[in-house]
Amino acid sequence: MFNFQLYLRRAFTAVVNRTVQFDLLMRMLYKADLRHLKILDLSYNYFSSVPYNLPCPFPALSRLDLRQNVFRTLTLNTTCLEGIELIDLSRNHFRQLDEKFRREFANQLPAQTLLLRNSFHCDCKSQAYVQWVRSTNTVREKKLLTCSRASPPNFLGTRLVEVPLHQLNCDTDLESNGVNSPSGQWSSTATLAFLLFVLLKHHFYSVSLLIFGDGGGK
Repeated sequence: MFNFQLYLRRAFTAVVNRTVQFDLLMRMLYKADLRHLKILDLSYNYFSSVPYNLPCPFPALSRLDLRQNVFRTLTLNTTCLEGIELIDLSRNHFRQLDEKFRREFANQLPAQTLLLRNSFHCDCKSQAYVQWVRSTNTVREKKLLTCSRASPPNFLGTRLVEVPLHQLNCDTDLESNGVNSPSGQWSSTATLAFLLFVLLKHHFYSVSLLIFGDGGGK
């Protein structure tokens, strides 16, 4: 009986030499003779890159799951992805989609292949990738992709297919922690709340000393 699925979720989270790790991985995959493999799950592995020929041991591969890693870009041997139906790149660190990603990887894939639910940035440097998202037939569910950070900030949450490119600017540094970010806003609020608590505690302690004394004069 053929093994159609291979799940390696959280299998490579140890902090080791990635070059050595990838070399061992590729040798293992080739020796395993997985020519009938349909699904390969490599999610939750903190990968920022993977071997260029990663899909090549699997001529029947239809689904590649790379969710919840730390990719900012990706390139793979697309000649080994002719039968691919889905590459899930959701919840990675894609902020924009660089030209190499678009030209050498995404544009070589079949239609409706890429799932790209990430925290995208929208500013004056975003025009090329946003226009590509609008025009390509490679990206699934493109209407769900939004500006997670934006300059100006009033376009936060706007869909990539709708954001007015001519109104975007670079007045705000979108790489700064907390900019246009709910988590950053929460962090700032929590910090302020903590400082307020410390100040109030100190204030009431000082008042109690004035009213009741510290016992030192008895």
